[in-house]
Amino acid sequence: MKTRVTGLFVITALSALLFTGCESNPTDPTKNKDTNFSEQAKTNSQEVYQTVSSVQRVTEVLRGPDEKVSFSSPAFSSTDEGTAMALALKNDLFKKLPPYRKMKLGVNTIQSDSLLWELTERKQAEGYTETVRYYHDFGTGISTVEVVQYNFDARHELERDSVRIVVDVNFTIDDESDDVLKSLYELKKYKAGNLIDTEEAQITLGDYEPGSEPTTGTFRSTIEYNETNYILKTEEQAELRGENDGEWQREVQYSDGSKSVEKVTFKSDGTGTFEEVQKNGTKKVGEFNIVEDDGEGSFTVLTTYPAGSDPVSVRESGTFSLDAADSTLHGEFQNQITFKDGTVLSEKVKVDESYDDAGNKITTVRVENSDGSTADIRIEERPDGDRVHAEVVEADGTFIIADVIYFSDTSARLTFKIYTSKQAYENGEEPVASGMINFNPDGSGSGSVTDSEGEHEVTIDPSGE
Repeated sequence: MKTRVTGLFVITALSALLFTGCESNPTDPTKNKDTNFSEQAKTNSQEVYQTVSSVQRVTEVLRGPDEKVSFSSPAFSSTDEGTAMALALKNDLFKKLPPYRKMKLGVNTIQSDSLLWELTERKQAEGYTETVRYYHDFGTGISTVEVVQYNFDARHELERDSVRIVVDVNFTIDDESDDVLKSLYELKKYKAGNLIDTEEAQITLGDYEPGSEPTTGTFRSTIEYNETNYILKTEEQAELRGENDGEWQREVQYSDGSKSVEKVTFKSDGTGTFEEVQKNGTKKVGEFNIVEDDGEGSFTVLTTYPAGSDPVSVRESGTFSLDAADSTLHGEFQNQITFKDGTVLSEKVKVDESYDDAGNKITTVRVENSDGSTADIRIEERPDGDRVHAEVVEADGTFIIADVIYFSDTSARLTFKIYTSKQAYENGEEPVASGMINFNPDGSGSGSVTDSEGEHEVTIDPSGE
């Protein structure tokens, strides 16, 4: 599935976090601030990473099921890639076989789903042994290609990699113009000591015409991690039933016995619902109207925190429009954070997307808070990892500069500097605190914070402790 960090919910969550410090438990900015920069940085940095990582999944929801549900696997980003690989392997195998083996193609009375060809070879340059098998059923016109790679050398993290691709060749093995992918199964087993133990993905597609994109099908993915990892297992499943109609669900199991669950339902009329239960008991429920149907969309989200939390809840709502010329989003959003004592903090967010000369999407955000604090945020989506730059002026004048770099494996690096005021920054004065936090894919992290009392080591457990 996609790993980009992008869009409306990223913006809303990051801006809310910079002001309130808070996906898991925001704090009231009207109360006295904690001057322990080490603890403050640890908490805020961990929340930046977790907030942005979670909301990027919701961003996909807003653009419809085709954005949220992707018929892809660890090795293939699209069904076309899966079909292309099957055909390439078949052709490569066909070239390497002696003429008398190729003559089997003319025997159309062969047993159904029979093994036509098999070839095993050691690929020294690549560093593994590969076995390729080609099956064909002359009664149905269905071909199956199996690829198994094993005996990986020390350069590889994999122990075994296997793919099974089923293609309808329409009774013509040599004519590839009318071939369509029917299903794909992939299993990767990693060597001991790696973060991931196994990856498994299965795609089954409904009928579609050659040259077109499938609109119906099911997807299932399971990742099992090393037993020492905080996240033990993630399971994802989805179904597309037609235009704007489908479901998606993801469950994460943790080593402490807890779990988190997300579910999204898309309806054929362009509306939908989603719900999430986080491992600490935080609940999110929402409704949305996707932007793809008429160029106008909206959403509402209610987050309710566990008993005893302060704040009690956060309500978000907004409307946005899609520019058909370049598929960019533009809109304004409002957030209301309710605290135990009845205090309500409101926030207004304005969002505009554009593209730079290199084709990278740029999202600029202006945030205005009811306590007088403001933020300007710039998100740049790049092939080598997204970049986020934020400049925040707190209600008391404190000025914060934060930068986040996201990597392809979903890890990230956050750096920040805190100044007594924006004027102090512009005058070239030294920050009162600065630091860097490196985050792992499971949300854990480590780094350091430097303030007037010296340098402090920071370690973050994925649970937030």
